Amino acid sequence: MPIYNEADGISESLSMLDEVFCARNFGVVLFIQNDVSTDQTLAKIEELSPRLNMNVFVETNRVNLGHGPTTWAAYQRALASSCAIVVQLDSDGQYDPAQIPKLIETCIENESVVIGVRRFRVDPWYRKVITRALRFYLLFRFQLRCSDPNSPVRVYPARTLEKLLNQVPKNPLIPNIYLSIISSLQEITVTELPIDHRVRRGDISIGTMWSETTKKQRLIPKKLIRFCINSYYEMRFFRKNLKSKSV
Repeated sequence: MPIYNEADGISESLSMLDEVFCARNFGVVLFIQNDVSTDQTLAKIEELSPRLNMNVFVETNRVNLGHGPTTWAAYQRALASSCAIVVQLDSDGQYDPAQIPKLIETCIENESVVIGVRRFRVDPWYRKVITRALRFYLLFRFQLRCSDPNSPVRVYPARTLEKLLNQVPKNPLIPNIYLSIISSLQEITVTELPIDHRVRRGDISIGTMWSETTKKQRLIPKKLIRFCINSYYEMRFFRKNLKSKSV
């Protein structure tokens, strides 16, 4: 779980996850990768952790890296453990925790990658437009047919994830998109299951990653525009490397 400035909602998100996992008797180790939060996120986690059934381990980046590299680092820590199944979740709680066990059980039963496809999305309009444009781009450039290629809710058999991550660029901006692409190219079985999308836990409904308090929510944040441009060039380089390896 990558995390950045989620103090207002992290206690609710973790408590609800813990309740669901405990009811299913799942043994859970939660690797939280903190991207140098500047609020009370770490204090909230430290206060809550002793009351959770999950084993929670927090590591903080040396500098703020962004969501992608932070997610990549959390994946690496999970793989270094003895866990057989790796689940990636964002910290904003924009999913129904009660639906997560079904994804895990499907992964175990089918030995497949499982992606939670967000339905009834409550994100701002520009997030939905970007996702739709991304789907068409990935279909055109990589022949990838995926309903939600950047979904932050996904489950992997650890051995499959290790194989995939070895081919993902180090500290990537968009690790989950690369994982989706590589899974498709290598014909790894991917199961898509619908999950309900919810308003972010906490006081700020649009999340801390792209929020710009001086801007109106109907405008696309400049930070998000820069991220999309940088991700596009990173993906072009990734595609170029793929082509050179296939020659």
